[in-house]
Amino acid sequence: FTGMAFGGSDRVGFLQPTTGAWQAVSGLNPARRNQGASFFVPGTQGRKVMVIGGDVRPSRIIDLYSSPNPSYQPGPSLAKATKFLSHGLLFDRTVLLAGGQNPAGDPVTDAYLYRPDTGALEAVTPTSYAHQYHSVMWVDRHGRAWLGGGNPARGVEQPVLERFDPWY
Repeated sequence: FTGMAFGGSDRVGFLQPTTGAWQAVSGLNPARRNQGASFFVPGTQGRKVMVIGGDVRPSRIIDLYSSPNPSYQPGPSLAKATKFLSHGLLFDRTVLLAGGQNPAGDPVTDAYLYRPDTGALEAVTPTSYAHQYHSVMWVDRHGRAWLGGGNPARGVEQPVLERFDPWY
């Protein structure tokens, strides 16, 4: 668990579902990660997880199998704190990150490619529309990433889909 919102919990750690045993994990402040995103880092065979977004700019990365007591380590930073960030795993083992809103509720149109081989976030063409709360991203079989949805005014749905084509 990366904290925040699981049954109101702000705990970070591993839960063993069959026994209920809990192992705390250090290095992540869950109070600052509310409405952030997390994903398996491409090319790591499920070993690494990145937590990014929320009320902070810096990301954190954990290698789940680095030791008996893994901890979160610093990762790259966004240009601005972004909640409700959408992400899509691309065919070249990069991750496209786009959409969301800042902690004040204003739309964020920044978009990035996360490159696991270098650990860098690279700015790409920003979105043209607000894709905030309840937005989603998916990648089609041609490698195009689609960003859709969001209700910027909490009730006014975003009717526009945006497409990112290779090479983004």
